Amino acid sequence: MRDSILHHAAMIIRLEGLHACTHRAVAEQCAISPGTVTYHFKNLDELHAAVIERAVESFTQQTHAWFGAMKENSVAQQLTQFLFWTLDERERLICEYALFVAAVSRPRLRQAAAAWIASHQHILQQHFALTAQQAEAVVAFTDAWLLRSIIQEGKKPDAALVQRFFTSILQS
Repeated sequence: MRDSILHHAAMIIRLEGLHACTHRAVAEQCAISPGTVTYHFKNLDELHAAVIERAVESFTQQTHAWFGAMKENSVAQQLTQFLFWTLDERERLICEYALFVAAVSRPRLRQAAAAWIASHQHILQQHFALTAQQAEAVVAFTDAWLLRSIIQEGKKPDAALVQRFFTSILQS
């Protein structure tokens, strides 16, 4: 039941936004009583944090698989390609960032959102042997462009500029 609730909560967020993901809306989608949702998730922060945790797991699996399948290009090329691949996953990107940005004003979601950042940094350190500072800079730069793309209706950065920026991070 918990998995079904989380699946439907994520679907509501993806289709209608975070504000639409309430106990009642999830219960309606799952064809269960709102009390059943409340039994598993006492408040919306718990529900949204669980959706974030599930999204982090999915992101981690997909990102490991993506980097694992990449050809042996330079690290800067792979990071650039990853950024553009993520930008092309617009629906998923918007859902994930709705959750991520909600953590700004909801302290109970911050730990789950911080796990997302840590996961991304850890993946980069594993795959590319980056230092902690390099991984942190790559994630911050990537997040900035992903968020800008959402706000600017899909605007993408110049690939050559992105690659040069990643190269400069890697040389530091």
